[in-house]
Amino acid sequence: MQGGFINILKPRGPRCSSLLNGAARTLAEVRGGRSDERVKAGWAGTLDPMASGVLPLAIGGATRAISLLPVGWKEYRARILIGACSTSDDADADEAWGLTDVPAQLAEAHASMVPSALAGVGSLSEAVAALCGSAVMQAPPVVSALRVGGVRSHELARAGKIDPSDLPRRLQLLGSVVVEEDVGPVSAGTLALARAALEGLSAEGWEGGAAPEGMGLRDDADGSAGGVMSWPRHRALASLLRSGALERCTEAVVTVRCSGGTFVRGVARDIGTALGSAGMLTELVRLEASGLRLADAVPEAELGAPGCVRDAVDVAVSGGAPTLTVERPTAGREGLLLRRVGEQAAWAAHAAERKGQEGADAALPCVVHGAREGWGLGTLSVPHGVLSEAVSAGGGPTALLLGGEASALEAVGERVLAGAGGSAVGMAVRAAEAQRWVTAPKAGARRRRTRR
Repeated sequence: MQGGFINILKPRGPRCSSLLNGAARTLAEVRGGRSDERVKAGWAGTLDPMASGVLPLAIGGATRAISLLPVGWKEYRARILIGACSTSDDADADEAWGLTDVPAQLAEAHASMVPSALAGVGSLSEAVAALCGSAVMQAPPVVSALRVGGVRSHELARAGKIDPSDLPRRLQLLGSVVVEEDVGPVSAGTLALARAALEGLSAEGWEGGAAPEGMGLRDDADGSAGGVMSWPRHRALASLLRSGALERCTEAVVTVRCSGGTFVRGVARDIGTALGSAGMLTELVRLEASGLRLADAVPEAELGAPGCVRDAVDVAVSGGAPTLTVERPTAGREGLLLRRVGEQAAWAAHAAERKGQEGADAALPCVVHGAREGWGLGTLSVPHGVLSEAVSAGGGPTALLLGGEASALEAVGERVLAGAGGSAVGMAVRAAEAQRWVTAPKAGARRRRTRR
């Protein structure tokens, strides 16, 4: 076994950190090695505990290549509960409210969060049509990992020290939003989760709000309807079932293709609010990330099986990285190469616009080949002036990413390569380095000192 990427299938329940540590231990045991070491591992794009699906996991030397993967779209399947809301915009909140019981302050806050694209919609199909292929200024949920004054917003929210306006809106792209299941009765799966949550919490003396002191949240929850460990993370559903509000709700399922950093639970909240009701997320499955698809994801039980680890260069190529040479970075300007350079340039310009860093130079991720270095991952350095001029000539990052023709992206790629210069390509991680089996001490383990 060697270093690389694993498209791991994250189940509903555990945190990504717990899943990563378990995978690292399993892989170390499969390969064999010192008892006080574990394989070095990291993930590319985290998921909330209640979410499931594609989780790109880097092991060994490939952990150095995480930041060199190409930027691209992410795709999710979301189940939206319409007629209820929670402080975190999903089922993992301490409490939730039916439409007639929403606190006035929370209802007012949610109303102020709805993006302008959803103004005047009257049905789910209209809401989806308004969001599809749009750029929105999204208001993040107050319960998130974003920082306010150096403190995580979820910490401030649980202490009652944050206002929704404290989190600035963020520019996000919604490539497509498709209705998979139109508005209908609450699904049997959601009802089963709610019943299991209420039964389990009530047995522990829960009467609403946060979990009883000392109960804690186990990370081996599998999210199954009857599983004894599924209920601690669904206090919001338990609240709705106990109050009778859940039976008055409806549900819908949509597929969302969006830029990285988009809060899909925020999309659920905004759709419900725009419909004159309320909305929260009850299920989220990531279908695609970094070019990896759900159909190819590997369950944790199958880690270590032949073929589960993919080469870092292969993952980068499948994710849309352009392939350039160190000696002649501007050579071979065929259509596919130019389109991929153009796409990465547009994503870089979008990120700079979203973060307010339009004046910064860009480093576009790419697959690199050199006569002496061989294959590997690296970057194409592009001065900010070149990037800005090339992307602006194509209509801007939003227009290019949401509806840019292949010819427009190729033109951007042509301008970027022409302006980048002959020494713009640099190798960052050689393929052989990414394939190395790199270990690290286990948490709490002490290395034995070696006398010299």
